[in-house]
Amino acid sequence: MSEPEMAWSTRLSGSVIQPPSQPLVDGRVVVQARKFSTTAIDALTGDRKWQVEVPDGERLVKPPSLADGWVYTVSKTAVARIDLETGTRETIHRFPESVTIRTSPLIIDGAIIVGVHRNTGSQLIVFDRPAAAPTALSAPAAPRHLAASPDTIYVRTKNTLFAVDIDSWTIQWTHPRLESGHLGDVPLVWNGTVYTGTGDGDLVAVDGATGAQQWQTQLNGTQSFSPTVLDETLYTTDTSGTLYQINPDTGVIQATATAEASEDLPGVASGNIDQSPVVAGNRVLFVTPDGGLASASPSDSGLDLRRLPTFEYRAVAPPAVVRGGLFVSAAPLLYGLRA
Repeated sequence: MSEPEMAWSTRLSGSVIQPPSQPLVDGRVVVQARKFSTTAIDALTGDRKWQVEVPDGERLVKPPSLADGWVYTVSKTAVARIDLETGTRETIHRFPESVTIRTSPLIIDGAIIVGVHRNTGSQLIVFDRPAAAPTALSAPAAPRHLAASPDTIYVRTKNTLFAVDIDSWTIQWTHPRLESGHLGDVPLVWNGTVYTGTGDGDLVAVDGATGAQQWQTQLNGTQSFSPTVLDETLYTTDTSGTLYQINPDTGVIQATATAEASEDLPGVASGNIDQSPVVAGNRVLFVTPDGGLASASPSDSGLDLRRLPTFEYRAVAPPAVVRGGLFVSAAPLLYGLRA
């Protein structure tokens, strides 16, 4: 990856969702969400294509999802979708006030899945298609994040991880021994293993078929963010700004590099940003503790770390990397860069 060059920046009004919304990219369209609106932007120019406000009294509570030309959003009690081309919004389902939606939408073969919490307990809700009557599955704890393999949904709660078979719609196993979760603990499903971070700085590997723990590795920071994979090697970050290169089979830390905080940028409070790493070519990018961006690549001596140019505001979520383009949410600005 060459040094990125600034192509455009676009100002978007409104505070960010918690957890923060990473930009979504589909072809030449970048989608960015705020608490009260979702905006589509031309990826080449930064020009606004459309902006959709949520209905009065509602606010978006989780990052949106993008699938098959639709942007799927969740407010506190409603699941909706927006046509990527036209910006037309339609409500898929509205829950009663006693129900709170707890996850971003997960889209699998046209089915829409969300995790909710009711006064009577927690559930996974699946819509086989928009406007279809939902199916509910009782959950052992309130869902926070969803991930999937071809035949299984993995659900991260605050203190547990459990697996749901897609065909039978039944819980296959529950792994209960996780410490408190946080913004960036979305599970990574790779090569039959589920990797997830904990709120006390551990990274945990769990067998995707059985739920048996394969290993648990302690990091230096107080939280471990969602991992990624580059060249068959695992990478994760913590709140101290350290990037870890980890053997995915054993959990052994092979190398580390730390991006020290060096700026005092305005914007979202540093404790509310998601520092999960992403892959860009042969490098790993991640948000630093001060809201900047760092880039690292493996080398014979460990990890070659460098800082990217500083933005005007703190970056709030991992950048989106698509076909030579780099898109960064640094509220209230969205940046487009070319590699």
